[in-house]
Amino acid sequence: MNRLQISRMARALVRTEGSTKAALHEAARVISQEQSRGRADKADIWRAIRDELLALAPSDAPGAVAERG
Repeated sequence: MNRLQISRMARALVRTEGSTKAALHEAARVISQEQSRGRADKADIWRAIRDELLALAPSDAPGAVAERG
């Protein structure tokens, strides 16, 4: 997946969830879920989406993401 696709997915997630903070929580949830299912490739995609969300709104970032490993 390329950077443009990641960026589009991140922006769509913010629209769907209603805020950057909610989108970060959803990304963290999905990362945890994909890791527990053994899908490292999909977890990596969601980490890239999370990183894009953090770049879009760094002021929302502190404490917004608690990745469980």
